[in-house]
Amino acid sequence: MVNLELCFKTACEQAQLIRNKKISVTQLITAHLDQIERLNPTLNAIVTLTAES
Repeated sequence: MVNLELCFKTACEQAQLIRNKKISVTQLITAHLDQIERLNPTLNAIVTLTAES
């Protein structure tokens, strides 16, 4: 599954994918962090991102 696809799924769909072991939590977080990295320079919506946690 392409990372971008994951970002557009609902929270319930994302949870189901994790429960069914189709994706890992790490994959989901990485998809969202990648999306933030792509879009935030234009949107400037995230002031402080603490991705290391």
